[in-house]
Amino acid sequence: MTAKGNIYMETALDEMDKINMSENERYLYLRRQMAESDMASMVHWASRQFEEGANKGREEGKIEIILHMLSQNLTCEEIAQLTNLPLGEVVKVKEDRDRKSVEE
Repeated sequence: MTAKGNIYMETALDEMDKINMSENERYLYLRRQMAESDMASMVHWASRQFEEGANKGREEGKIEIILHMLSQNLTCEEIAQLTNLPLGEVVKVKEDRDRKSVEE
C-alpha cells in the first residue's frame, strides 16, 4: 500500500520524517516553521492596519465633504439627501464644527 493519495498515510510519513531528523535538521525545520508563522502574523497585522487606515480615510473624506457642503449653506437635510448619509451623521458633523468654532 502506498501513501500517495492517502492523506493519513502522507501525514504519518511526514511525521516520521520529522522524528528521524538529526537534531540540527529539527532545529532548522522548527526555525523555518517559526519564520513562516511570524511572516503570516506580520501579513495579517499589516492587512488590518491597511484596512483601519482605509476606513479612517473614508470617514475623514465624508466629514470633509459634509463640511464643504455646509460651507455652501446647504441644510443638513439636503446634504443627507445628496450624499445618502444618515441625517444624524450630518447633524453630528455640523454640531462638532459649530462647537469647535465657538471654542476658537
